[in-house]
Parts: sequence; structure tokens; C-alpha cells
Amino acid sequence: MSSPQTSGVSCTLACTTANGHPSFGGCSSGIGLYIALHLVRRGAKVYLAARSEEKAAHAIARMENEGLGEHPGELVWLPIDLTDPHKAKAAAEWFIKRENKLDILGA
Repeated sequence: MSSPQTSGVSCTLACTTANGHPSFGGCSSGIGLYIALHLVRRGAKVYLAARSEEKAAHAIARMENEGLGEHPGELVWLPIDLTDPHKAKAAAEWFIKRENKLDILGA
């Protein structure tokens, strides 16, 4: 069985890939962090959705310390606050300005 490819995939823990785009929420620790790490190691552009830039920066540093591999994708903080509908809409609009599709959304 061949391994899955992330090329052409977008993802947010919020997440995107080199040729496409993945996305999720909850990536600063636990399984979400390791899903994001796996995707970025396979070339995905991963948007780390979080209210706190500090938590996102800590998660990014942790993944970098774990090792991103030879041809990593990109890690980007996506500022989002789902407790406020206006801020959630603003985050969606911010994302749409940067990407034309979202392949994976985890929350």
C-alpha cells in the first residue's frame, strides 16, 4: 500500500500543502500537534488556528524541535476566536484572501 500524498492538499489545525491546501483547530498539543507535524513533514502548508499567538508560536517551535524533515511544508498561525462570530468570520475572510481552497479542516 502506498503512503498518502499531501501534494495538492490544504489543511487547518487549521492546514495547506505545497500544491494545495489542508486545515485544523486544536494543534498546540496532543494528537492535533502530531497530525500537523506529520502533514508539514509531507509538504503541507499547515495553518495553526489559535486565539493565542503565543500558543501557536510554542506549537511551531515544538514541531521545529521535533524535526520537520528534508522537504517540509509551511507552518502559519491563523488567528481565530470561535467564541465571537465576528472574529470567526474575520478569520475565514483572512484565510480566503490567502488560499483558494481548503482540503482538511479539523476541530
